[in-house]
Amino acid sequence: MPVEFQGRGVIPACLMPATASREIDRDSYRRHLGDLADVVGLSGIVVNGHAAEAHALATGEQIWGIETAAETVGDRLPVIAGIYYEGTRLASQMARSAEKAGAHALLIFPPNSLMFGGNERPSLGAQYVKDIAAVTSLPLVVFQYPRATSLSYALDTLVSLCEAVETIVAIKDLCADPRLHERTITALHGLSRPVHVLTSQSQWLGASLSMGARGIISGAGSVIADRQRALFDTFAREDSTLEERRALMQTIGLFVDALYRPPYVNWQARMKRILYEFGRLESPNVFAPLQEIDTVEWMETARLISQAGLSRDNLYSM
Repeated sequence: MPVEFQGRGVIPACLMPATASREIDRDSYRRHLGDLADVVGLSGIVVNGHAAEAHALATGEQIWGIETAAETVGDRLPVIAGIYYEGTRLASQMARSAEKAGAHALLIFPPNSLMFGGNERPSLGAQYVKDIAAVTSLPLVVFQYPRATSLSYALDTLVSLCEAVETIVAIKDLCADPRLHERTITALHGLSRPVHVLTSQSQWLGASLSMGARGIISGAGSVIADRQRALFDTFAREDSTLEERRALMQTIGLFVDALYRPPYVNWQARMKRILYEFGRLESPNVFAPLQEIDTVEWMETARLISQAGLSRDNLYSM
């Protein structure tokens, strides 16, 4: 049966391993994709997202990442390709290339070219999505950033966009505002053609799921996809208890502290170091301008993940 993207469920965003010379570690990438695909109950894998350091990857490298993911795990899980470009022309070209490379869906990042007040002229971001939608038949996930970035969509704009573009099946919501998040869930799930809200609110994941989010897209899933799936499942099961949810939320909260504490810019480097130390990557290298974490920071990261119960023996196994 062909794999289809349903726009809901738990969807980790994978890493892109690097060699000491800052080239793609192709064998490690394939193994990493396989590790994630082996986690029971996932609904897809995002490639070429923030977790994969897409900002540092050339167009050809991004296309290779999609093709390889489709070849490696695409018969088991949908591959959702990030579209991360500054301008519409290049983004549209990548959308076409991603479809040809075997992607099952696209995750549309807002273009950083709009960071200087782009949300004050909402037609810019909305047209960007419409123009990409016009060149591909793939389902789309729209990435909602925090308003402080100037790259977000006002709720009325987001609703109009979802109504106008029938291929939008979900949004990845990182709005960082609980009240807006709740209003977004109510609005998009209430459309005549409902659009799923997938949460990326790692700091308050349980609260987001209690509001009705229909899935999780998260870079943290490259390390704790099984824990995220377990938490999502407790909100889907009628017989789950508050104590069960709280225990998982506490565990995931410790992971969040380990991965996303200040300086926030180190989060990819921390995830790669964890997987390196646990024997899942050949090196902890990141792509410049990012840098690997030092021994002191690793010791604190290791302390926190140990406190949360994560070890080499139980990685991806919950």
